[in-house]
Amino acid sequence: MAWFTGGIFGARQAANFDAAGTTTFTAVTNMTVNLEAGKTYHFYVWLPCTLDAAGGAKMRLSGTVTLTDFRVVYKMFDNAAAAFVSVNQNNALTAGGVTAVTGGTSAEILAEGTITVNAAGTLLVQFAQQVAAGTSSALRGGVMIVTQMA
Repeated sequence: MAWFTGGIFGARQAANFDAAGTTTFTAVTNMTVNLEAGKTYHFYVWLPCTLDAAGGAKMRLSGTVTLTDFRVVYKMFDNAAAAFVSVNQNNALTAGGVTAVTGGTSAEILAEGTITVNAAGTLLVQFAQQVAAGTSSALRGGVMIVTQMA
């Protein structure tokens, strides 16, 4: 049984996105996709980061889309420790997300899941610091890949 019924589309981060001394979530430039009503999608987000050792980072998904169903697993990998330092799953857009344990300076943030759309809108990536200190950056080259499943 095939699950792929539509297109694959996505967004690529063209430049570094800085969170300087702020814990307020902000949409990452170019990391937004439009979703259609009545469709189900699988999504994957990869966000490479440099972190201020005191500021750390946090990431979540947000948008204007109205949901029928949403499932996501967030993971943050500390490159120096070679270990996942934060894992979270939830089923509400803008709830939860993932946060870095401060002290690390290089991380990869991943989010993967499915979304069923009630009313069309956007799905986007938001980034901020865990603690307002220095500058943490979501690096150029991060991607969001979305595949229509039904």
